[in-house]
Amino acid sequence: GIMGHSKGAYTSIAKVGGRLELNKFINYCAINPQMPDCIFYKSGNVDLNTLDKEKFEKSYLDRRFSYAIAIDPGYGTSFDEKSLKNIDIPILLILADYYSPKNTKENLLGDNIYVSLNKKKAFYKKIIDSGHFSFLSECKKDALEILAEDGEDEMIICQDGKKSRNDVHKETIETVLQFLNEIDVIR
Repeated sequence: GIMGHSKGAYTSIAKVGGRLELNKFINYCAINPQMPDCIFYKSGNVDLNTLDKEKFEKSYLDRRFSYAIAIDPGYGTSFDEKSLKNIDIPILLILADYYSPKNTKENLLGDNIYVSLNKKKAFYKKIIDSGHFSFLSECKKDALEILAEDGEDEMIICQDGKKSRNDVHKETIETVLQFLNEIDVIR
């Protein structure tokens, strides 16, 4: 199997057949420049119109995987719907409730991915009161100082939301184990 978080979650979906559409992503960012997946490119001074369309939309399918777990993937509105419908192995989508505790109204729109997945193979869990970074490991005591030294001005990586990181980890582990039992990976 394959499992990833954020861009790694996109990779998990791509490795089992999900493909992106560049024009969808460009249009989404033109309308929603404040969204995290758009800011990621903007902060790197990347002009989306110069991205290599062939590489962006390429199939990265790898048939060695028999299941996938995607934790709060990016590109929620930019997948080719047909490619998602054609994923023919079990896939678990675990979503955060919001991206940042500073703005609990925005998330990476992973619900759009689930809508297009084959419901006979797709499993879904939104962890209420969790943020995108809640899935990362606990921050060290001096993490905020280290991040400030590295120029991180938002510090959202170490900010928990309404639910503690530890509780989000427990719920994520329980969900993954249920999924693996359901698809008969754990015996």
